Amino acid sequence: MPKFFFRSIAALMVIFLAWSLALPAHADMEKIRQSGALKVAVYDDLAPFSAGGRGIDIELAEALAKKLGLKLALLSFPAGENLGDDLRNMVWKGHYLGYGPADVLLHVPVDRHLIANNPKVEIFAPYYRDAVQLVRRVATVPNYDGLASLAGKKIGVEKISIAAVVLLGEEGGKYREQVRIYPTAVEALAQLQAGAIRCQYWPIVRKRRPGRGPGKFTS
Repeated sequence: MPKFFFRSIAALMVIFLAWSLALPAHADMEKIRQSGALKVAVYDDLAPFSAGGRGIDIELAEALAKKLGLKLALLSFPAGENLGDDLRNMVWKGHYLGYGPADVLLHVPVDRHLIANNPKVEIFAPYYRDAVQLVRRVATVPNYDGLASLAGKKIGVEKISIAAVVLLGEEGGKYREQVRIYPTAVEALAQLQAGAIRCQYWPIVRKRRPGRGPGKFTS
């Protein structure tokens, strides 16, 4: 097996992002209340957040609907080509096949590029944050001093991940052609071991600790 070198997130601090909610910029809460149900969109294959009708995001959707005194109408959907597509299909317009839109979409990253490029939605209320560390082949990436060290290298990331969001938009999309998106981080690691990519960003999840207030998280 190839030799890999793992770097600590405390040393790297490469990507760190919060996940939040998104709703139409001109959402009408009175109409939502009159309908009697809160339509919440979640990704259909994003364990441990939402998969098979269970997960962190689904529990959050249930709590949100209960807090508002509404029934929950869960809209599960597959991830699109990019987050802009997901926001269009599930938040402000609806899918051309007639599915959606929802009142709220969960698991939306708080990212300045995404916010600037999607003025028809409001991204707010971060509820979860995570970070990633770099896993690399020391033979091809001997040193890491920031993203510039990865210029020209194929980089593996997990779909709907902070690494994917940031790398695809960083420096005006400078690294976009290098990024390879995989269904899971484990599959990206397998490709790294096979030599198909030179490095990958591995997720380190940090969640909000109940009752500790904003900014209090546990690994």
